[in-house]
Amino acid sequence: MATRPVRTALLLLLLLGALTVAGWAASLFDPFKIELQAVNAGGPSPYQLAARINLTQGFVKQSAWLDNDKFLTLLLSPDGAAVWRTSYSTLERDKFISSSFLEQYVCSPGLSTRLEWTLSPSKHYLFFSWFTDDGARQWTLIDISAAPEFKIKKFTPPPGMQIARILFSPDDRYAVLVHDSFKQGSDVSLLAMDLQQGVECWRASAVQAGFIGELWWGGAIYDSPRFNFMASLYEGRSLAHPMQLTCDLKQATLTLDEGQAGLLFGAEALWGRVGCFTKGESREGPFYIAVTIPGQPKAMQVPLSAHPVAVTLMPEPGMVLISNTSDFVTNQLWLIDALAGDKFLIDSDCAGLSVASDGKLLVRSRTNNELRIYERVAKPAAK
Repeated sequence: MATRPVRTALLLLLLLGALTVAGWAASLFDPFKIELQAVNAGGPSPYQLAARINLTQGFVKQSAWLDNDKFLTLLLSPDGAAVWRTSYSTLERDKFISSSFLEQYVCSPGLSTRLEWTLSPSKHYLFFSWFTDDGARQWTLIDISAAPEFKIKKFTPPPGMQIARILFSPDDRYAVLVHDSFKQGSDVSLLAMDLQQGVECWRASAVQAGFIGELWWGGAIYDSPRFNFMASLYEGRSLAHPMQLTCDLKQATLTLDEGQAGLLFGAEALWGRVGCFTKGESREGPFYIAVTIPGQPKAMQVPLSAHPVAVTLMPEPGMVLISNTSDFVTNQLWLIDALAGDKFLIDSDCAGLSVASDGKLLVRSRTNNELRIYERVAKPAAK
């Protein structure tokens, strides 16, 4: 990776419109303007802002790390949508998926503002979803593992199923497709596919489990695939409030967990699990997270200042990234160290988050057409 002085020099050349990298020329008309920040190792937070990336042409709809150096952005412009790939270390960027490809295999430019994507955990797939003028749900699953050669993964969903969301397993072998609960006409609410074999491996009927809320994978044990989700209907009966159901794909079983009162959603990792809870009967607060780590005497509870909307578990035991909101418009991003009992505000305007395997954070802003990159601050050497 380029050193900070080198990267700063590259930035100055870029702003002068004279940077040439790998045989292509960058100018002031490029869609990205990158401002590198100095990392202050003296601050109290484990993370410090390292770069701001301003989109000068087009609107950034989504963003995600492709590896520890390169990240993808879904950029909207009058010509339609395109996926750009940018190197954080060299500032080099190119079109990863062109507008013409998306127009041919995904959606027309007129519908591109409705595009959403999900990048699979092991970076094998990009799942695009959108809706047409009549409200019908559409989707495309693209295998990007051999980029720039792409493959469209196709299968026929059950009749009437309007696929709105997807959940991938950590190894990208399985995908769970979720029907839009507000659309009538489908007898299936969940469909699990074995992407490696190209076959269906499980489904839930709309009577068996309905009005599906948040989903999360059940840990990272590949030979025992299971996932969890919140549902408001189970075995034909309406639940007083959404409750957790767990599907074991190998056993093809679905289990209701009635002992998680107040659970909103959760996450699991090899080191343990985290649940986001509310104590109020109205489910409007107060809120907290419960962190369970094998070997610890009991679950650790950490209060939250506002309604949680997303949670990501870091590789280190007890380290949790959580987004919460007080107005359901702007989200704050916090890092919680459950073992130490510490909380750190990372970003005050987090519309989207992607975490690289080395711990770097890519934050997409809601109020500004901007991406921000945060790097871990090195701990001082012990004296």
